[in-house]
Amino acid sequence: MQGPNQKIWVAVGPFRRQSVVSGEFAFYAPDFFLRDKKPYWVPSKVVECSLAEFRTWITESGLVGAAPSGWQAPEISEFAPRFSELQSLFAAGALKKAVPVVFERASNVEAASMLQQILNTLASTDVRGYRYGLWSEGEGMIGVTPEVLLQQQGSLFKTMALAGTRSKKSDLSLLDDPKQVHEHHLVIDDICQALADLAKPVVSDVYEFDVGAMYHLRADIEWKADGARYDQVVSKLHPTAALGASPRPFGWEWLQAQPESNLRWRYGAPFGVVGNGVGFTLVAIRNVQFQGSNVLLGSGCGIVPQSQLETEWREFHLKRQSVMAMLGLSSNRVSFAHGSSLQATSL
Repeated sequence: MQGPNQKIWVAVGPFRRQSVVSGEFAFYAPDFFLRDKKPYWVPSKVVECSLAEFRTWITESGLVGAAPSGWQAPEISEFAPRFSELQSLFAAGALKKAVPVVFERASNVEAASMLQQILNTLASTDVRGYRYGLWSEGEGMIGVTPEVLLQQQGSLFKTMALAGTRSKKSDLSLLDDPKQVHEHHLVIDDICQALADLAKPVVSDVYEFDVGAMYHLRADIEWKADGARYDQVVSKLHPTAALGASPRPFGWEWLQAQPESNLRWRYGAPFGVVGNGVGFTLVAIRNVQFQGSNVLLGSGCGIVPQSQLETEWREFHLKRQSVMAMLGLSSNRVSFAHGSSLQATSL
């Protein structure tokens, strides 16, 4: 997992699966619905390295991978009834925003070969976001996410509101699009309400955030909370309205009732590292997940009353295409930029 300032934590097993940890370094990788009773993965060894060293390690492995073929894309006809249902829920006042997900699938995939292909791509190209992944015994997840759920520096906590999307082919700024701005402010309000009993967050101005193939609206949010437990703050935040639904109580029920809920696994879940003074958690989007020879590539889209079916369906597609390009799973390679690196140290 790639953390702040380009440092990368590389951990190897065997792993101890635990329900809680206290001080020791561990990866936190629950499922989206937080049903996993042992979400912490304590490694046998972990090394903190620079991006340059990560690249050298992957390159010197000399392993050659291959991308899956025969992807089966979702159909708009399958999604249209859910879109109509959401519009009815908006009209009834039950929801203000919801983020359904759809999945593109591939089968008969040699997972080890695909994984090596992705690692080679992530090592040889610059990406705008955080590399992350976890795999064991023929199943796992790997991707690059632009979204940080929570970062702790002593008593200072930080998160971000990230919502609203436009392609770089569009000339209309997201800041000039009332629908996108409204959607984004719902995310800000949701985060502030989730933290209301803990602190009064300070919210930055909203700005366009370049994530490579597209732009999102972003606002940075921070607050101070002495003595707050990191895992409890993560639980308060997840899922924000950027990946979940607003308002939360009914939205949580709606998310669990969706037909793809049994496919989500870790898509959109918190994914982070804790311990040894570290507290850094990503939102697990822009990834592929695999179990055996089956692969899922998900994309989500924020739906509000002003949404149009065709427009949102194009956004689903744009996001999946950008992930395929970013992970080296398609011929449409996309260039992403990022920053500097750190020297390696053992933890």
